[in-house]
Amino acid sequence: MNPTAILDTSAVIHLFKGTSREVRRAVMNSSRLVIPLATYAELLAGIARRGEAANKERALLEDLLATPGTSVHHPDEETGRFYAKIFDALRKQGTMIPTNDIWIAAEAMSARGILYSSDRHFEAIPFLDWRYCG
Repeated sequence: MNPTAILDTSAVIHLFKGTSREVRRAVMNSSRLVIPLATYAELLAGIARRGEAANKERALLEDLLATPGTSVHHPDEETGRFYAKIFDALRKQGTMIPTNDIWIAAEAMSARGILYSSDRHFEAIPFLDWRYCG
């Protein structure tokens, strides 16, 4: 089994649409699947915005979370320390990314896994273990 797979919002969307072999492989070959709280919140916001049209996505999200070994990560003090480290590194580089993505990266580091995303701005974080899945 591979290490923990952590999915950002774009990776979950790829999983639901079946548009990324990399995400599918990560989910199938990982012993643990983690959804960062920021990812979960972004997915719920998208579902709420779409209303009844998002019933399929709502069901897919519920099924994903019911899968054994899958959990929503809840930030803690360690996550906060990783957030500060990432924020400081990005500030020094002069490369800022969306705040939710800093949280997602910090949660990935706290959960000690590989982050999957199709958002290339994660490559600006030099000490983050992530894979492009677009």
